[in-house]
Amino acid sequence: LQLITSYIRSMCFGRTFLWVLLPLITSAAAPKGGWVGAMVLDKPDDCPVTSQTGDSLWVEYKVYINDQPTGPSAKLEFKLGAAPVTGWDEHLRGMCVEEERELVVPPYTHGHRNIGMRDNVPKDAELQFWVRLLDINGMKRKEMYAKQKDRESRRKAPQPRDL
Repeated sequence: LQLITSYIRSMCFGRTFLWVLLPLITSAAAPKGGWVGAMVLDKPDDCPVTSQTGDSLWVEYKVYINDQPTGPSAKLEFKLGAAPVTGWDEHLRGMCVEEERELVVPPYTHGHRNIGMRDNVPKDAELQFWVRLLDINGMKRKEMYAKQKDRESRRKAPQPRDL
């Protein structure tokens, strides 16, 4: 982009030409998925593991369309890198378990292809997703399952009898 801009400046077209052409150049250099806004709402102090491409993420999410909730929150498991929602692959990378983020997907980006979309949703609607990461690669759920199994085995173990 800098090379193109400096080349245009070196040409004798004047500043008006540069300001007309610059938005076209920068939009061509924009990512193909389009723009998605992201904001961290809450992040735990202790974050030993973060989400990476290829991880299996288990999230709780809520969809808002034009600032109106579409229903209760839902849970979903998916592979980061093949997310069902525009912008999730990029903006859920680097998340900690129990971290919350808000993603805003403008209508020209989502193309009416996201989870939570229905036929009655206007194509010009702005989508907002509140997302909380519950687990990465099942680590937290496996840990909870192991604790539960341990408790059950202790309950089933024979107790020493009083003599």
